[in-house]
Amino acid sequence: MQPTRHKILEILGNLEQAEKDLLKQQRIQEKATTSYRVGFWVFWAGFITPMAISMALALAAWLGDYRDLLIGSVILLLVTYIVILAYPLLGAWLYRGAIRSAVHAPFANLLNNYLERPLRVDGDYLPQLAALPKPELQLGIMELKEARKSLAQRVALVAGPIETIGILPGLVAMLVTFQQLDSQPAWIQAIAYANPLIFLMAVIGHNFLARYDRMIALAELALTQQPEVAQATPNAPRLVAQ
Repeated sequence: MQPTRHKILEILGNLEQAEKDLLKQQRIQEKATTSYRVGFWVFWAGFITPMAISMALALAAWLGDYRDLLIGSVILLLVTYIVILAYPLLGAWLYRGAIRSAVHAPFANLLNNYLERPLRVDGDYLPQLAALPKPELQLGIMELKEARKSLAQRVALVAGPIETIGILPGLVAMLVTFQQLDSQPAWIQAIAYANPLIFLMAVIGHNFLARYDRMIALAELALTQQPEVAQATPNAPRLVAQ
C-alpha cells in the first residue's frame, strides 16, 4: 500500500502526464501545418545547430590557433543572434491568421490558445487534491514552494540578470568581435559566445518555474475548497465532540 503522504505527488504527476498527452495530440495536428514545420526547422537549423557548430569551431580555433575557423565561428554566431531577433517576427508572420483573430477578439483568442488545455486538466484533478487531508496538502504546498525557490536561485545563479537585459550585451560583444577579430579581449568574446547558451538555459528554467507556480496555485485553490468538499460528502468521517 502506497503511503498517503505521497498522494499529492501522485496526483500532480498524473496531472502533468495528462497535460502532456493533450499537448502531444495538439502537436500531432500542428505538425501537418506549414507554419509548424517552418518554425521547427528555423529553430533547429537557424539557432541550435549554428550555435553548437560555432562553439565547436571556436574551441578548435583556440586550441590550434586557426584564424579561419574563428572567422567561421563568428559568422555562425552572428547567424544565431539574427535568428534570435527575427524568430518572433517570423512567428508573427507564420501565425498571422491567429494574430488577426486576436485583434478582433483578444480575450476569446487567449482563452482558446492558452487556457483551454490547463482549464480542462486542472478541473479534472482539482477534486482529487481537495479530497486530500489538510495537513498533507499544506505540507505539499510548502515543499512545492521550497522546490520552486531553490530552482529560482539556481536559475538566477546561471542566468543572472539576463531576464532583465536580454541578449543585448552578447549582441554588442558579438558585433565588436566581428569588427575587430584579433584585437578584442578574451572576456568580450566569452560574453558573445556564452550569451545565447545562457539565454536558452534561462528560457528552459523559467518554463519550469512557471509550472511550479501553476502547481502551487492549484494546490492552494484545492486547500480553499476543502470545506466545500467536506459539506458535499455526507459519508465522510467527522469528529464527535466528547
